[in-house]
Amino acid sequence: IWEDHMLRKNHTIGIRVDELTDSLLADVATIFNISKSEVLRNALTATYGASVYSFKNNNPETISHHA
Repeated sequence: IWEDHMLRKNHTIGIRVDELTDSLLADVATIFNISKSEVLRNALTATYGASVYSFKNNNPETISHHA
């Protein structure tokens, strides 16, 4: 399910980041030879993907809350 969503990269959003976040994104992108967008997609999916999937499938008790 998540793979189908990851393959459709046709939406653009703008976000504001501080210099440290921008530098971190750039460094990770360079190290792994991927785009900053891919870094963000991977981090978002890894951090929240399972919780959102559980929530959407009516299993809210499995959601772990992140500080």
